[in-house]
Amino acid sequence: MDDIENLEQDGMLENSEDTEETIQIRNPRWNDLEHTSFDCELNHPEYGWIPFTVKGNDTSYYCSEIWKNRDTFEIQEYVPVQEDLDALKEQKHQELRTERDKLRQIEFAVYNDANYQIRQEDQDNMNTFLTNAIGMLSGIMPRENFSIMDADNILRTLSPEQIIELGLEMKAKVKEIYARYWYARDVLLKNAQTKEQISKITILRTLS
Repeated sequence: MDDIENLEQDGMLENSEDTEETIQIRNPRWNDLEHTSFDCELNHPEYGWIPFTVKGNDTSYYCSEIWKNRDTFEIQEYVPVQEDLDALKEQKHQELRTERDKLRQIEFAVYNDANYQIRQEDQDNMNTFLTNAIGMLSGIMPRENFSIMDADNILRTLSPEQIIELGLEMKAKVKEIYARYWYARDVLLKNAQTKEQISKITILRTLS
């Protein structure tokens, strides 16, 4: 809405102070609660009805003329834009999901003083090991040890019993991360009532 002001400053609009030009505007609405400016449509003699912003501190011809006569116009009150809380919550939900997946990248299951990754691919591999370990313990498969890399790239040798224990540790750690995620999603997000409250929601480091 500043285009006409820019044209005026560039000398492309004729200053009409010495004429009896009638300035017409329509649909004025305040831009703020302090009433420092308002938007409207200006009936310009050359360009016709154009969007225009009237500012109280602008000394250009059209602004100053309209501003000093502002009390003669019925200017609609400023209506603050209401935030779409549902859209903000959905956006935050997506952020929480991303944060949850990141936690599976940087947090580990701990077993016998070693860290083990718990990404989805690690859990998928462990499920295969668990199936084989259970088969070995039930006598369906011949018994043998497993070689598995920990988070520090150290190759570990684990028995079928240890594989089952590690699998339970990994499962428990993933479950704990999801519990923190669900708490942020279902408790915090559900109860948030403002944009500021929504923006502060994050997955807690612990629920205890």
